[in-house]
Amino acid sequence: MKDELKKLLTEELRELWELVQALEKQKTVPYTRLPRPRFFQLAPGVTWPATTYRDGVEWNAIETTDRIQYLAYPHYIAHDLGEAVGWQPRKVMHTIRQIAAKQWCRNRIEGREREAREILKQQKKWADMVESEIAIRALR
Repeated sequence: MKDELKKLLTEELRELWELVQALEKQKTVPYTRLPRPRFFQLAPGVTWPATTYRDGVEWNAIETTDRIQYLAYPHYIAHDLGEAVGWQPRKVMHTIRQIAAKQWCRNRIEGREREAREILKQQKKWADMVESEIAIRALR
């Protein structure tokens, strides 16, 4: 049973890591900033994203009471999450639901794309004016 629970947690964490990678590597034109972080408590004493004094928010890491662990190694984090909840299936399922951070990441990726489209839409009027001015000057 413990192995199956660990496998479930590992899969969820791996998916979270992939979404975080997509969020961080997303290139929008024009540029849009990364979103303001929302902190999720995955289990008692375990939060995502991690915070560091030097860099601020560490999107690719989970913070526990005594260390920071990187999402690139989900099997280690899954073990620590399982230990934090005593490998109780009900609590493990609650932890998996707490990894709602996945949906938050999806929403932020879509939001950054919408923001870029809106910026372009607002700039279109001015871009058209510049193009017409260039055309007028070219005719002189």
